[in-house]
Amino acid sequence: MLKARKRISKKEIKEDKLVTLYGQGQLFYKRYGRQIQIGFTAVIAVLVILVLMARSKRSANNEAASQLGIAEFYYVAEQYDQALSDLTTIADTYTGTPAAGKAVYYIGNIYFSRKDLEKAEEYYQKYVKSYGSDLLFTSASLAGIAACRADKQEYSEAADYYQKAWKQNSNGYMAPFYLKEAALCSHLAGDNEKAGNLYRQLKQQYAQSTVADGVDYLIDSM
Repeated sequence: MLKARKRISKKEIKEDKLVTLYGQGQLFYKRYGRQIQIGFTAVIAVLVILVLMARSKRSANNEAASQLGIAEFYYVAEQYDQALSDLTTIADTYTGTPAAGKAVYYIGNIYFSRKDLEKAEEYYQKYVKSYGSDLLFTSASLAGIAACRADKQEYSEAADYYQKAWKQNSNGYMAPFYLKEAALCSHLAGDNEKAGNLYRQLKQQYAQSTVADGVDYLIDSM
């Protein structure tokens, strides 16, 4: 006489699957355990490095900002020898920080005030290429390049850079001035059509600004 088959419960099926899965897991770990440990250790190491880098960056930013405050005191007081020394140290030591970027721009201004146009433009260009995230300082650096070119009577290039400075921060306080300088340099370069268009744009876009005063006379005089 045949015995009735024992019915396997859902619980027993589940437990059996768990046992099988556990066994497979043990086998997998036995085969690849070393690689898993190495990979896990590498991930932990990367996370630790990222945390340390973030802390180091914050520390560098704080130190650079503190030193910049002192350098700015000499800069505003026009004690340019001391300011230049301090700003150069900040720019070289804390490369990539916002304070280093401002130091680079201030160095450009100091060289411009001394009529060292090549060095001035070098630092203005450095700011634009390496620290171009701040609209105010980027537009001011572009205008600095333009001023260097204008002083060398390279008026066409100066007009282009003044126009770039205006476009970079067209809502800024200095925007009408940059646009007017772009028009003036275009006129000096002999491009009266471009100059007239820029003057008309100045009148239209910044009618409330005192910089736009006398624009009609300038347009008529060309």
